[in-house]
Amino acid sequence: MRWILWIDDQPSRANQVTFPPDVMVIFAHGFEQVKYYLSLSITWELILLDHDMPLMNGWDVCVHCLIQKSYPVVIVSCNIPASDRMLTLLNEYEVPCTYCPITDPTSLRDLVYHLLANPGAIKVRKD
Repeated sequence: MRWILWIDDQPSRANQVTFPPDVMVIFAHGFEQVKYYLSLSITWELILLDHDMPLMNGWDVCVHCLIQKSYPVVIVSCNIPASDRMLTLLNEYEVPCTYCPITDPTSLRDLVYHLLANPGAIKVRKD
């Protein structure tokens, strides 16, 4: 079983994307849930992170939860400047990360399928 942690405030987005049958997607929408799931002894294949959330933002999740981990992070957002700042932070801590501008659900699905088929495709950026 391969595991994906999807950090987002809109659970309805998860219904728009289908995943392979061997992938278990856990949806977290609160800071305590995120900390809990990251504390489990699960090797996360991917972390999908929404930037713009009202109760917690992606920046806070990066600073307080993800910089200590080495799980590949995909920032899912249409906010390019904010996503670039998060990518810079994650890269400073050598966390593998990339950005997926979401214009429709198929763009995220296609990216996730590509990343699952190509482990190690997300690297620490060398800017």
